[in-house]
Amino acid sequence: MFLWRLMQPAILAAFMVANSVEASGPWQFEAVAKGPRKLTASGVITTPNGNRDCKLIFTASAGNPITYAMDLRVAAVTEVKDFHFDDFEGPDATVTQKLFKIGLAGGKKPFEFSFCPAGGYVSEPKNGFSFGCYEKGKRNPLFILLAEASKGSGKIYVRIMDSKSPKVVMQAEFPTEEATGLFQELTR
Repeated sequence: MFLWRLMQPAILAAFMVANSVEASGPWQFEAVAKGPRKLTASGVITTPNGNRDCKLIFTASAGNPITYAMDLRVAAVTEVKDFHFDDFEGPDATVTQKLFKIGLAGGKKPFEFSFCPAGGYVSEPKNGFSFGCYEKGKRNPLFILLAEASKGSGKIYVRIMDSKSPKVVMQAEFPTEEATGLFQELTR
């Protein structure tokens, strides 16, 4: 018992160093010692059937080369009737066009790229859908976007066109001004 009382502060301190969490504006940064780093922003996405909660998540893996991933999670998609989520789902997805755009606006160097996202239904958020992509290394559009956001650019925006009707669009914006240091941590 005496040994536990002596060791408890050291154990708690080690845990706190191993798992750090920081927040700035809508962004939250999480890091695990010698593990992945994650930057998450909560927001609202405009859909054909009204606004839905969403989360934009960027992850940097541990290891070499680093893999950078983007995950956009949209809540309550069962209520979005005019968007064909099934076409984006799983390994049998029928979407082959680059219908997902992500970019940086209002900063020193505007930047945008398009990709064909992988996707799937998720339970978190409730009745949700996840659109994602990943890239290895630091010579890819996703890393460039994150690196530019670390320089104090204005906002990251996402725009997803429906597979059957390109005029049907979902879109969201996430301000980055307050999170410059968090983007720097993610891309270090």
